[in-house]
Amino acid sequence: MIALTSDVAPWLATVTESLVHAVIEAKHLTGETLYRFDQRVVDRIQLEIEKAQSDIASLIEIDARGRVRIYRAMRLRANLISSMSPGDGLGESWSFSRLGAHSYDATGSGDGYSFQATLHPDTIHWPATFAMWSSGVGECRLMAKADISLERIETGAGELVRPDLIKKLFKVRGRIGH
Repeated sequence: MIALTSDVAPWLATVTESLVHAVIEAKHLTGETLYRFDQRVVDRIQLEIEKAQSDIASLIEIDARGRVRIYRAMRLRANLISSMSPGDGLGESWSFSRLGAHSYDATGSGDGYSFQATLHPDTIHWPATFAMWSSGVGECRLMAKADISLERIETGAGELVRPDLIKKLFKVRGRIGH
């Protein structure tokens, strides 16, 4: 891990009025109703952002190229893993830590896999990330335009799979195995 880069530092070091309003808007999109002109709401959101910034700053890993390391867990059938190819969609909800990556597949179908990747910090949807963080969901939300550079895929037992996909680019939206 290296020090916060100039692309990440502003998101984790300051709280601006526009950021507070962007987080309120992100909370609206998740169904939370807040009145953005109520100073008590603004003050509460500012405190929530500061807490999220502190938490994320303690977790975030930045590689030598200034890219943020992210993690995701998914339950997938083996045929989907074998048919994965660069450009497939890997989803918008990731984690800043390996321990924070949880599979939310309620069906329980398929085997568990963990993904480790990097992306440019400008493609993290920071207001949505702060909004979700303060709602108790500690995840990193990605913008649709993000290019995700895969570093590794492991089985639940820690076995490396599909090393041919390392350093290949994937998208946020789309499906696996097309």
